[in-house]
Amino acid sequence: MSEKTKRGLEISITAVFVLALLLVGAVLVFSGGTASAKQFATLHLLGGQVAVQRGSGAFASGEDGTSLREGDTIRTGPDGRASIEYFDGSLTRIDFDTSFTLVTLETLGNEASSKVIESSQADGNSYHRVAELANAESRFETETPTATASVQGTEYALLVSQGSTTIAVVSGVVTARGATTSVDVPAGKMVVVGTGGAVGPIQDIPLELLDSDWFRFNRCQADDAAACEEADGEEPAGPTGHPKGSGEGDQGSTPPISNAGDEGGHEGGTTGDGPPPPPQLNQPPQAGFAASPQLGPAPLRVRFTDASRDPDGDPVSRHWNFGDGATRPGGLSPTHTFREPGDYTVTLRVFDPDGERDSSSKVIHVGSVGDHDPPNVKITDAPGNPSDSRNAHFSFTSDEEGRGFECRLDGEREPCGGSGAPGPNTAAVSGSISYSNLSQGRHAFSVSMTDASGNTGTASYAWTIDIGGGVEPAFDHIVISPANATIQSGDSQAYSAEAFDTDGASMGNVTADTTFSITPNGSCDGHTCSAKQLGAHTVTGTFSGDSDNAILTVEEASPPPSTCPNYALSFHSRPPTSQEAGHQFIVQVMVEVLAGGSSNGPLDIQLSLQGGNFSGGETSATWTGQGVLTFNHLTIDEAGTYGISASASCASPTDVASITIDGDGNGRAGAALGLVLVIPGRRWFSSRR
Repeated sequence: MSEKTKRGLEISITAVFVLALLLVGAVLVFSGGTASAKQFATLHLLGGQVAVQRGSGAFASGEDGTSLREGDTIRTGPDGRASIEYFDGSLTRIDFDTSFTLVTLETLGNEASSKVIESSQADGNSYHRVAELANAESRFETETPTATASVQGTEYALLVSQGSTTIAVVSGVVTARGATTSVDVPAGKMVVVGTGGAVGPIQDIPLELLDSDWFRFNRCQADDAAACEEADGEEPAGPTGHPKGSGEGDQGSTPPISNAGDEGGHEGGTTGDGPPPPPQLNQPPQAGFAASPQLGPAPLRVRFTDASRDPDGDPVSRHWNFGDGATRPGGLSPTHTFREPGDYTVTLRVFDPDGERDSSSKVIHVGSVGDHDPPNVKITDAPGNPSDSRNAHFSFTSDEEGRGFECRLDGEREPCGGSGAPGPNTAAVSGSISYSNLSQGRHAFSVSMTDASGNTGTASYAWTIDIGGGVEPAFDHIVISPANATIQSGDSQAYSAEAFDTDGASMGNVTADTTFSITPNGSCDGHTCSAKQLGAHTVTGTFSGDSDNAILTVEEASPPPSTCPNYALSFHSRPPTSQEAGHQFIVQVMVEVLAGGSSNGPLDIQLSLQGGNFSGGETSATWTGQGVLTFNHLTIDEAGTYGISASASCASPTDVASITIDGDGNGRAGAALGLVLVIPGRRWFSSRR
């Protein structure tokens, strides 16, 4: 038999053998590495508001008993608590105002079936009870913005607050890793990792943390543990709200450490012979905050400054609702950008450790850049002309709510009613103002309203007070228009001037005879004024010894409008046409720069799945001119046929690539099959997908 014939026979026998195994349901995996099985966790609600985000999807209300998997995020509200039960018997509980993400849940395919549980905590408090891990390849890790806590069979609490991480160990040992160093923290000790990742010294747990609500909740109420018994043998009643602890209360409860074994009784006991004093009554916190600015065109970036206080001096927890669907737990001075025109009610809720609460709200009004129409302001009631009364009453309306009416009498300005809360394109508002003990003679009144887009509407009225005898009409004053205007740096604004006599009658347009000037920066050419310096400028018109002022606001010049598309997207490596459920694959996208685009980007590219959601992997990336973008570790758990495409702002998307997912959707359907063909005299290779 020739060598060529022998090789052909060996290949045929191998193929027949593999086919026979498939027919009887056997699966062989020939691989140079070990496989892993994705696992699940179970969510249990312990009260209050709890929301779950599946991968990159939207948050939805959590339900007790929900199965969780890699990539899911659990977020609790200011009154919400939850627990996560893992597949190996470990347990994590999360406190008020906490965001917790499951990163890895899997059993390795090695001989010991090592368990790997990895998570990340953006803020708030968590409490972990870790099952005894079987071997060195098993691990349980929680990553925060500044530290990583790694354990093997222990109990510990994590507190993430204002950029630092506190790791408090109840039992066992926790390895705390910062930016460059790591330390082993034993039971009864704690360590703080600062905002830059610097690991602080190991220290004893402060006394004020020993009897906190969060610790007692985990050791007493949740588990009914014997360690909860106090010195007199009575069981504690359990938590009644946020605990009274030290520091800021933005992150909910303070992570606790057991007080079992404390000598000399517990806090609140008596030291004398008389009865204990009655407990001090708790007073609720008082919410308040400032916002700047409160109006302007979209997109409007607003900074909020908390001014809340607690009469008892207790720390308070904060929760911001920005009125556009966005919320934020905690924060003393957050900023938020409102991208669409409209009225937004921003609410700050504050909570003290005993559960008392208060709230405060403000309305932010966002205008449209394309809105150039001023409010229509009308005077609906005014004194007669002439009038024999030294008193005057005015009523007025505006068809658009703005920053509130501003009135001017004989050049003196003052706020004069209306809502006082600026806002565009809302229902008509009205206001009124009264004056008394006015002098005899000519008077001029005007009222204006400025909307959120910076447009100002004005109405004027002049009258004469004549008490006995007559007053000969004569020139009295001028009014220059517009009273408020906004230009871009380097642009100009034309003004007009109108003269009025002592009876309030118009004496005609006097623009040509009026001298205009502008301060603190800029120049006027005739009746046209311009400025380059950003900010508010005062334009003054002077005629026949009388002057009138107007406000000219200079803004930064807008960039030229972009033309789209500036980029074209295409697949460099298309997704497979078929794939088993839960198995990873990659997609590569190329970017072509068109007219108006930048060769260095940046361009934010999003991968989308038509007909479902990715269960894992990288679905977004930023292109900065580096060539091909790779989206790694993509998985789809549900069987079916889907379409995959990539898109970006100002870019033409890729075509839709079809992919068919086979399997039962549990991430382990259809174990990987690798074929090994052994050919005499040749090297042999293994593959796994």
